[in-house]
Amino acid sequence: MTDLHIHTSFSHDSEEDMEKYIERALALGKRAVGFSDHYDYLCIEDGRQIALPDLDEYTRTVVRLREKYKGRIEVLCGLEVGFLDEASEKYIEIARQYPFDYFINSVHMVAGKDCYHNEFGKNLTAKEAYRLYFAAVRKSIDASYPYEAVGHIGYASRYTTYEDKKIRYADFAGELDDILRAIIGRDVCLEINTSSAGAGSDFLPDRDIVRRYAELGGRKITFASDAHTVRRYAEKEEIVKNFLKELGIGETYYFRNRKPVAEKL
Repeated sequence: MTDLHIHTSFSHDSEEDMEKYIERALALGKRAVGFSDHYDYLCIEDGRQIALPDLDEYTRTVVRLREKYKGRIEVLCGLEVGFLDEASEKYIEIARQYPFDYFINSVHMVAGKDCYHNEFGKNLTAKEAYRLYFAAVRKSIDASYPYEAVGHIGYASRYTTYEDKKIRYADFAGELDDILRAIIGRDVCLEINTSSAGAGSDFLPDRDIVRRYAELGGRKITFASDAHTVRRYAEKEEIVKNFLKELGIGETYYFRNRKPVAEKL
Protein backbone atom coordinates (compact mmCIF):
# COMPACT_ATOMS: atom_id res chain seq x y z
CA MET A 1 0.00 0.00 0.00
CA THR A 2 1.08 3.55 -0.66
CA ASP A 3 1.11 5.82 2.39
CA LEU A 4 -0.54 8.99 1.08
CA HIS A 5 -0.64 10.99 4.31
CA ILE A 6 2.77 12.10 5.56
CA HIS A 7 4.01 15.44 6.85
CA THR A 8 7.36 17.16 6.46
CA SER A 9 9.03 20.39 7.54
CA PHE A 10 6.61 22.21 5.21
CA SER A 11 3.91 21.51 7.81
CA HIS A 12 3.70 23.65 10.93
CA ASP A 13 3.88 20.58 13.17
CA SER A 14 6.72 18.59 11.62
CA GLU A 15 10.47 19.00 11.17
CA GLU A 16 11.04 15.94 8.99
CA ASP A 17 12.98 16.06 5.72
CA MET A 18 11.13 14.89 2.59
CA GLU A 19 14.02 12.86 1.28
CA LYS A 20 14.16 10.70 4.40
CA TYR A 21 10.64 9.47 3.64
CA ILE A 22 11.61 8.64 0.07
CA GLU A 23 14.66 6.66 1.18
CA ARG A 24 12.55 4.81 3.74
CA ALA A 25 9.91 4.03 1.13
CA LEU A 26 12.59 2.67 -1.19
CA ALA A 27 13.96 0.49 1.61
CA LEU A 28 10.46 -0.96 2.08
CA GLY A 29 10.09 -1.64 -1.64
CA LYS A 30 7.32 0.90 -2.23
CA ARG A 31 6.24 1.85 -5.73
CA ALA A 32 5.10 5.34 -4.66
CA VAL A 33 5.28 7.84 -1.81
CA GLY A 34 2.74 10.62 -1.27
CA PHE A 35 3.41 13.91 0.51
CA SER A 36 0.40 15.73 1.98
CA ASP A 37 1.52 18.64 4.09
CA HIS A 38 -0.98 20.78 5.96
CA TYR A 39 -2.79 23.71 4.38
CA ASP A 40 -5.34 24.88 6.96
CA TYR A 41 -6.53 28.17 5.51
CA LEU A 42 -8.29 30.37 8.08
CA CYS A 43 -7.94 27.67 10.72
CA ILE A 44 -7.18 28.94 14.21
CA GLU A 45 -5.26 26.93 16.78
CA ASP A 46 -4.51 28.23 20.25
CA GLY A 47 -5.76 31.67 19.18
CA ARG A 48 -3.51 31.96 16.11
CA GLN A 49 -3.77 31.24 12.40
CA ILE A 50 -2.01 27.96 11.73
CA ALA A 51 1.20 28.61 9.80
CA LEU A 52 0.80 27.90 6.10
CA PRO A 53 3.46 26.40 3.83
CA ASP A 54 5.00 28.23 0.88
CA LEU A 55 3.24 26.31 -1.87
CA ASP A 56 5.64 27.52 -4.57
CA GLU A 57 8.59 26.07 -2.68
CA TYR A 58 6.65 22.99 -1.59
CA THR A 59 5.61 21.98 -5.09
CA ARG A 60 9.05 22.82 -6.53
CA THR A 61 10.69 20.58 -3.94
CA VAL A 62 8.38 17.65 -4.70
CA VAL A 63 8.96 18.06 -8.45
CA ARG A 64 12.73 18.21 -7.92
CA LEU A 65 12.68 15.01 -5.86
CA ARG A 66 10.38 13.37 -8.41
CA GLU A 67 13.03 13.96 -11.06
CA LYS A 68 15.86 12.86 -8.79
CA TYR A 69 14.18 9.52 -8.01
CA LYS A 70 12.62 8.97 -11.43
CA GLY A 71 12.62 5.30 -12.37
CA ARG A 72 13.07 4.22 -8.74
CA ILE A 73 9.87 5.40 -7.06
CA GLU A 74 6.92 7.60 -7.93
CA VAL A 75 6.86 10.81 -5.85
CA LEU A 76 3.37 12.27 -5.46
CA CYS A 77 2.43 15.84 -4.58
CA GLY A 78 -0.59 16.02 -2.31
CA LEU A 79 -2.02 18.44 0.23
CA GLU A 80 -4.11 17.99 3.36
CA VAL A 81 -6.64 20.81 3.39
CA GLY A 82 -8.54 21.74 6.54
CA PHE A 83 -12.23 22.10 5.77
CA LEU A 84 -13.98 25.39 6.42
CA ASP A 85 -16.72 26.94 4.28
CA GLU A 86 -14.79 30.19 4.19
CA ALA A 87 -11.72 28.43 2.78
CA SER A 88 -13.45 26.82 -0.20
CA GLU A 89 -12.62 29.50 -2.78
CA LYS A 90 -8.98 29.47 -1.68
CA TYR A 91 -8.75 25.70 -2.15
CA ILE A 92 -10.35 25.95 -5.60
CA GLU A 93 -7.75 28.57 -6.51
CA ILE A 94 -4.89 26.41 -5.19
CA ALA A 95 -6.14 23.37 -7.09
CA ARG A 96 -6.10 25.36 -10.33
CA GLN A 97 -2.74 27.00 -9.71
CA TYR A 98 -0.57 24.07 -8.59
CA PRO A 99 0.10 20.57 -9.99
CA PHE A 100 -1.30 18.56 -7.10
CA ASP A 101 -1.91 14.86 -7.52
CA TYR A 102 -4.52 14.78 -4.74
CA PHE A 103 -6.17 16.59 -1.84
CA ILE A 104 -7.06 14.97 1.48
CA ASN A 105 -10.12 16.75 2.89
CA SER A 106 -9.93 16.84 6.70
CA VAL A 107 -11.90 18.44 9.53
CA HIS A 108 -9.64 20.05 12.12
CA MET A 109 -12.07 22.68 13.43
CA VAL A 110 -15.65 22.35 14.69
CA ALA A 111 -17.97 25.31 15.22
CA GLY A 112 -15.03 27.69 14.84
CA LYS A 113 -12.97 25.92 17.52
CA ASP A 114 -10.02 23.59 17.06
CA CYS A 115 -10.00 19.89 17.83
CA TYR A 116 -6.30 19.64 18.70
CA HIS A 117 -6.72 21.57 21.96
CA ASN A 118 -10.23 20.16 22.42
CA GLU A 119 -11.69 23.66 22.39
CA PHE A 120 -14.84 22.56 20.61
CA GLY A 121 -15.68 19.88 23.20
CA LYS A 122 -15.40 21.92 26.38
CA ASN A 123 -18.51 21.76 28.56
CA LEU A 124 -20.07 19.14 26.26
CA THR A 125 -20.70 15.45 26.83
CA ALA A 126 -18.94 13.01 24.52
CA LYS A 127 -22.09 12.41 22.50
CA GLU A 128 -22.78 16.13 22.16
CA ALA A 129 -19.22 16.85 21.07
CA TYR A 130 -18.97 13.98 18.60
CA ARG A 131 -22.32 14.82 17.03
CA LEU A 132 -21.03 18.35 16.41
CA TYR A 133 -17.87 16.88 14.91
CA PHE A 134 -19.80 14.48 12.65
CA ALA A 135 -21.98 17.34 11.44
CA ALA A 136 -18.80 19.15 10.33
CA VAL A 137 -17.48 16.01 8.63
CA ARG A 138 -20.77 15.54 6.78
CA LYS A 139 -20.69 19.14 5.60
CA SER A 140 -17.09 18.75 4.43
CA ILE A 141 -18.02 15.96 2.05
CA ASP A 142 -20.13 18.42 0.06
CA ALA A 143 -17.22 20.86 -0.27
CA SER A 144 -17.09 22.72 -3.59
CA TYR A 145 -13.36 22.17 -4.11
CA PRO A 146 -11.92 18.96 -5.58
CA TYR A 147 -10.52 16.30 -3.27
CA GLU A 148 -9.78 12.60 -3.47
CA ALA A 149 -9.99 11.27 0.10
CA VAL A 150 -11.82 12.07 3.35
CA GLY A 151 -9.21 12.27 6.07
CA HIS A 152 -9.12 10.62 9.52
CA ILE A 153 -12.80 10.33 10.44
CA GLY A 154 -12.76 10.21 14.23
CA TYR A 155 -9.89 12.70 14.51
CA ALA A 156 -11.62 14.60 17.31
CA SER A 157 -11.43 11.58 19.62
CA ARG A 158 -7.62 11.73 19.67
CA TYR A 159 -7.69 14.83 21.85
CA THR A 160 -10.83 14.69 23.96
CA THR A 161 -10.48 14.04 27.67
CA TYR A 162 -13.51 11.83 28.25
CA GLU A 163 -12.99 8.72 30.36
CA ASP A 164 -14.28 6.68 27.42
CA LYS A 165 -13.33 8.58 24.28
CA LYS A 166 -13.74 5.75 21.75
CA ILE A 167 -16.14 6.40 18.87
CA ARG A 168 -18.35 3.35 18.18
CA TYR A 169 -20.55 2.90 15.15
CA ALA A 170 -23.50 1.77 17.27
CA ASP A 171 -23.54 5.07 19.17
CA PHE A 172 -23.70 7.22 16.02
CA ALA A 173 -25.17 4.88 13.42
CA GLY A 174 -27.42 7.50 11.84
CA GLU A 175 -24.73 10.15 11.52
CA LEU A 176 -22.11 7.69 10.29
CA ASP A 177 -24.39 6.05 7.72
CA ASP A 178 -25.13 9.49 6.31
CA ILE A 179 -21.40 10.28 6.11
CA LEU A 180 -20.43 6.92 4.59
CA ARG A 181 -23.21 7.01 2.00
CA ALA A 182 -22.16 10.55 1.05
CA ILE A 183 -18.54 9.43 0.57
CA ILE A 184 -19.69 6.57 -1.65
CA GLY A 185 -22.03 8.90 -3.54
CA ARG A 186 -19.28 11.41 -4.23
CA ASP A 187 -17.01 8.56 -5.39
CA VAL A 188 -14.07 9.59 -3.24
CA CYS A 189 -11.95 7.44 -0.93
CA LEU A 190 -12.32 6.72 2.75
CA GLU A 191 -8.95 7.15 4.42
CA ILE A 192 -7.80 4.63 7.01
CA ASN A 193 -5.49 6.58 9.28
CA THR A 194 -3.23 4.75 11.73
CA SER A 195 -2.44 7.80 13.86
CA SER A 196 -4.92 6.84 16.54
CA ALA A 197 -3.00 7.21 19.80
CA GLY A 198 -5.45 7.97 22.57
CA ALA A 199 -8.50 7.17 20.46
CA GLY A 200 -8.81 3.59 21.69
CA SER A 201 -8.47 1.88 18.32
CA ASP A 202 -5.81 0.67 15.88
CA PHE A 203 -6.84 3.19 13.26
CA LEU A 204 -9.42 5.84 12.35
CA PRO A 205 -12.21 5.35 11.58
CA ASP A 206 -12.45 2.26 13.78
CA ARG A 207 -13.05 -1.26 12.48
CA ASP A 208 -16.82 -1.24 12.97
CA ILE A 209 -17.14 1.95 10.93
CA VAL A 210 -14.95 0.66 8.09
CA ARG A 211 -16.91 -2.60 8.16
CA ARG A 212 -20.14 -0.63 7.79
CA TYR A 213 -18.63 1.30 4.87
CA ALA A 214 -17.98 -2.03 3.14
CA GLU A 215 -21.52 -3.25 3.93
CA LEU A 216 -22.89 -0.13 2.25
CA GLY A 217 -20.88 -0.93 -0.87
CA GLY A 218 -17.82 1.23 -0.20
CA ARG A 219 -14.63 -0.14 -1.74
CA LYS A 220 -12.37 2.88 -2.25
CA ILE A 221 -9.73 3.11 0.49
CA THR A 222 -6.53 5.08 0.97
CA PHE A 223 -3.89 4.20 3.54
CA ALA A 224 -2.47 6.87 5.84
CA SER A 225 0.05 6.79 8.66
CA ASP A 226 -0.31 10.56 9.19
CA ALA A 227 3.40 10.42 10.05
CA HIS A 228 5.09 13.61 11.20
CA THR A 229 8.41 11.80 11.50
CA VAL A 230 9.89 9.10 9.29
CA ARG A 231 9.88 6.70 12.25
CA ARG A 232 6.11 6.42 11.88
CA TYR A 233 6.04 6.08 8.10
CA ALA A 234 3.74 3.19 6.98
CA GLU A 235 2.99 2.37 10.62
CA LYS A 236 0.48 -0.50 11.16
CA GLU A 237 0.35 -1.19 7.44
CA GLU A 238 0.04 -4.95 7.90
CA ILE A 239 -2.79 -4.52 10.43
CA VAL A 240 -4.77 -2.45 7.94
CA LYS A 241 -3.96 -4.76 5.03
CA ASN A 242 -5.11 -7.86 6.90
CA PHE A 243 -8.32 -6.18 8.02
CA LEU A 244 -9.19 -5.06 4.49
CA LYS A 245 -8.65 -8.59 3.23
CA GLU A 246 -11.06 -9.85 5.90
CA LEU A 247 -13.65 -7.46 4.47
CA GLY A 248 -13.06 -8.74 0.94
CA ILE A 249 -11.41 -5.50 -0.18
CA GLY A 250 -8.48 -6.38 -2.40
CA GLU A 251 -7.00 -3.01 -3.32
CA THR A 252 -6.25 0.48 -2.09
CA TYR A 253 -5.71 3.63 -4.12
CA TYR A 254 -3.25 6.39 -4.72
CA PHE A 255 -3.53 9.30 -7.14
CA ARG A 256 -1.55 10.56 -10.08
CA ASN A 257 -2.60 13.90 -11.58
CA ARG A 258 -5.93 13.57 -9.71
CA LYS A 259 -6.66 10.18 -11.29
CA PRO A 260 -7.05 7.06 -9.12
CA VAL A 261 -4.51 4.26 -9.41
CA ALA A 262 -5.53 0.91 -7.90
CA GLU A 263 -2.90 -1.02 -5.98
CA LYS A 264 -3.55 -4.68 -5.16
CA LEU A 265 -3.01 -5.76 -1.56
